[in-house]
Formats: sequence, C-alpha cells, structure tokens
Amino acid sequence: MNKIFQEKNRILEEFANLCQQNSIWYSMDNHSLLAIYSSENWDDEKDHHDVMMSFEAYEKLKVIAPNRIIDSTMHSEYYSAQNKFVDDNQDLYKEQPFININLIVPTKVKNIKKYISWSNKIRSNIAYYSTWTESNITKYNNKIKMAKFLKLFFNPINYKDIINILYTEDFEGFIVTENPITKNATYKWLSNLSYDVQKEILNNIEVYVIQEYDQYLRNLYGQKYQISKPNLSSYFHKNIIEIVREENQFESENEE
Repeated sequence: MNKIFQEKNRILEEFANLCQQNSIWYSMDNHSLLAIYSSENWDDEKDHHDVMMSFEAYEKLKVIAPNRIIDSTMHSEYYSAQNKFVDDNQDLYKEQPFININLIVPTKVKNIKKYISWSNKIRSNIAYYSTWTESNITKYNNKIKMAKFLKLFFNPINYKDIINILYTEDFEGFIVTENPITKNATYKWLSNLSYDVQKEILNNIEVYVIQEYDQYLRNLYGQKYQISKPNLSSYFHKNIIEIVREENQFESENEE
C-alpha cells in the first residue's frame, strides 16, 4: 500500500484544520460524502478524498496555502481542470497524498448545456490526460497519446474557463464540477443550496457537509444510497495524476 493511500486521512485532517482556522467554506463530496452516511465500508478501496468549495473559498485557500495547491493556472506542466490540495506542489510526479477539489457554481440550465457540450468534454479530456506521462493500463496509454496529439488543435479547459461558462447571478440552481466532464455531470445538480454546513465525522476526522446532502447523494447514488456501495475502480494512483493497476500498489510492501 503506497504513501498516497496510507496518508489520505492525514492530509484530509490538515485540510479540514486549515479551513477551520481560516473560515474557509467547504463540504465533503462524492465518495467521501457518501462514506459518512452509508452503512457500507469501502475505505480500503479508495485512495483519496474529494471536497467541494465555492470559487471564492478556493481562491482564498490559494492565497493562504499557495504551495499546497495545484491547478492548471499556476503550474506549467499541469493541464487538468481538477484542482488539488497536496503536500508539495513543486513535483507533480511525486508519490504524495492529495484531495480533489471540485467547485460548486450557481448556474442555469442553458449554461449547463454549454458546459457538457461535445467541445468542452473533449477539451476536458485533453486537459486531464495530457498531463500524464504513462500508465500500465492500455486504455489509458491510448488516451494519453491521443490527448497529447489533440492538444495541438484544442485548448485544454481550466477551472476558470469552467467558472466563466457556468456562473451567473441570475441562477436557477447549482452544479458541482467534475473532471473530466462527462454526460453524467448533471447528476451533480442542486436546485437549492443555503451554503449552511453541518459537522460530521469521517475516519475520526471532524469535517463539514452541506445541509442539502440527502438530495445530492440521491442524485449521485440513488434513493437507497445509505445501503449502497459505489462502483469503485480497481486502479489506484501512483502519484497525484497517474493511475496504475491495483497490484502495483503493493509491490513495495511485498519487496520489504
């Protein structure tokens, strides 16, 4: 089991404490949010945590902890629209734990249609895979090669592009970003959001979640999310970007 997996809860606690100390808004997201309310346990099958933040909260975090944030506007070798909280943002290919940061944006249906358009999905995939160098998984290697080729013709999309596409003051609801963008992006829609959060415990760490978590989790995982286990990938990260097959996670452990 590698360092990314072993220290995922340590970095979550550091993130939560940093946000608490500086009054920065966030909520757990995706599988990390589901894990709080589901009776199923898959902690040993997921190697990182996910959170959601408002754009303003994320920008505040960047100012307070600039060396712990990775996004494509601040790192010349990182193209992905997936922002991350890390130990050290100087080395993309270092084995280190990370948190995926998604953004919750006030928007309207018309803007969401543009967000999930074919061109933006292509730009999102190019941004995601062109940062990788390699993978021991054939389908990902093919996507890496294709992304690096297509980057000659398409501009990779970044999180500020996405905010510009989605954001409106005359909003009809809210959407949480995903990376890369897929046809399932609309599952992360919330018609109402108060920005009120409540405290919960995840792996003995005090974290915050949106009060509208129930409807959000129903959208993502179905009506019976409390007794459901998500379909998790058998692949794990070898660094904050690249994914490998599960067996590679235990090579160093077996060699000792």
